[in-house]
This record gives sequence, C-alpha cells and structure tokens, in this order.
Amino acid sequence: MRIIKLIHKFNKEIEKSEVDTFIKKKNKLDDISKIESEMDRLLEKVTPTFLLAPGALEAFICVVKDNSLNNYQRTELGDELARTLVDFYQNNFKIFMKLLEKKGVKVKRNKSIICKVFIDKIDKKNYIDCLNKYGDLIPEGEHINISTASHMYLKSIGVENIEFASNLHFLSKLFFDKQITSYRWNLKKISKKIDEVIEEYKLEQQITKLEQRLESEDISGDNKRISLRHIDNMTGIEFEKFLSELFNRLGYKIEETKVSGDQGADLLVYKDNECIAIQSKCYSSKVGNKAVQEVVSGGNYYKAEKHMVVTNNYFTRAANDLAKKTNTILWDRDYLSNLIDLLY
Repeated sequence: MRIIKLIHKFNKEIEKSEVDTFIKKKNKLDDISKIESEMDRLLEKVTPTFLLAPGALEAFICVVKDNSLNNYQRTELGDELARTLVDFYQNNFKIFMKLLEKKGVKVKRNKSIICKVFIDKIDKKNYIDCLNKYGDLIPEGEHINISTASHMYLKSIGVENIEFASNLHFLSKLFFDKQITSYRWNLKKISKKIDEVIEEYKLEQQITKLEQRLESEDISGDNKRISLRHIDNMTGIEFEKFLSELFNRLGYKIEETKVSGDQGADLLVYKDNECIAIQSKCYSSKVGNKAVQEVVSGGNYYKAEKHMVVTNNYFTRAANDLAKKTNTILWDRDYLSNLIDLLY
C-alpha cells in the first residue's frame, strides 16, 4: 500500500509538472481571459466531447492548421469520427477563430495552444458534468481495485454508454484522483479494462437470470400469469417469442425474420393489409437511438407501413427525439405493463 501511494504521488507530481508547463504556455497568450470567456460561451451551445477520443487532439490541431486531415489520421480516427471532427471545425470552430480575430486576438501563430486550451476546457467541463450525472460512487478513504470501481460505474452509466470517450475520460481522471490507479490511464488502456469488466458483468447477469428463471414458475401455459419480472429474465430470443404471442393475441399475423441478417427488424406483424416492422429490446438499461435507426432501416427494407421498438425498459431522450422525427412507435415498460394486464 505504501509503495502504491508513493508511485501515485510521483505520477501526481509528473502530471502537475505537465499541467504547470501547459499553464505557462497558456498564460503567454495575449488576451487569454478573453479567449477563455469566448470558449465558455461556445461550450454553452455545443458539447464536442468526441474531441476527447484517442488521437482527436492531434487531428484537430492538424485540421485547424491545414483545413484537412491526412490519410493516416483518417485511418486512425475512423471515417465517422474524422467526418464529425472536420464538420465541427468547418461549421463551428473555424467561425469561432474568426470571431477571436475580430476581437483582436492573434490567432494565426497560436492555433496549437488555442486548440489545447479548448480541449482542456472540454475535459474539465465533461468531468464535472459526468460527476453530477453519475455521482461519486467511491467511498472516501476506502481502497478498492479498478475492477470493483468499474463495476460500480458500469451499473450507473450503462453497458451501452460506458465506452463513449467522454465517460472513459471521466473514469480515467476519477480513478487517478481516487488513487485507484497510480497514473492517469489513457483511453485505450482503460477501454480494454472496461471490456473485461463488461464481460464479467454480462456473465453475472446471465447467471442471475438463469437462477431466477429456475426459481420462478413455468409460464408457458395459456392460463399462467406473466409479469414484467418474468420478462426481465428472458433472453433476447425469448422476448421475441413473447412479443409474437402478444401480437397474436392482438389479432396480428406474425412473421419472424432470420436471427442473423434481420436488417434491423426482429418481427413483421400484419393486420388490415398493413405491415409493422418491430425491433425488440430486452434490456437492463435504457434503449438508445440506435434501435430507432435500425428499425427505420428495417422497415424500409421490408417495405413496412410502420416501424416500432418494444422494450421491457425505457428509452433515452435521444431515442424519443428521433422516434418523433421518424414517426417510429415506441412501447416502453409502462405500455407493456398495461398490455400484459389487459391480455394476460
């Protein structure tokens, strides 16, 4: 324990030295208070946390200096992130730099340090936002390992969201500040650890579900009562079969798509010459907008008149917003509960 604390103290001093160097460079900028004030205003309107992704800072500086990315950087970032980064520069940061020039800031020779100040502000804002959103779950003065700490936040953040760059940055800093790690891990290293924890977490959930299913009553008969507790313990395929029975009771004809290559729709249901493409999500966390994107794609592929996502959980705000724009029907836990009370 003493050795770990000494290593942590040493690395804390290294980090402090790096921070001090950055602050010195930052303070050499003319009108730094004006620059930071304008950045704060910009960050009230946009939240470019994708700039926290591995390699994004170097790529962003390259775009700001040269107006483009080289092929190596595009390959490193991936097409989607590279496109997002360039779009953000063209539509936001390029205009912001012009605004600074208009206010008398010498931008041209200071582009690199201005970019670093901007990313630093995003990092600090992201940490505060995540801490407010997920809370400080690690008890003060209690030494726990990184696996235990990761498990705590996995449940709070959710399996689908924990590997976003913004959340990994938050955990990296938090774990270092709490002396769980002896230095601030980079995103690739902490992502690898989180992957291991996710696999352990999924296995634990599968074991728990199996135990609960073995203890619960057989609900296969028509006269047996079904509840959300039973549904929560279902596998994805079992949930699809349950929805097939549910829509059959509602008077629909059912067509199950292939398990692999379903094109974004798990079920196709028919009634009154109308086809509905359905994506089923038996989740332990909220369903994001990816499910909506998938079922819209699936609905178009199968030429369905309507598309729907059904879950035993709830939907994120992003999923609800996209559903409104795409006219996608969303059935959440509450709606499902009402149907079960009505039909079973």
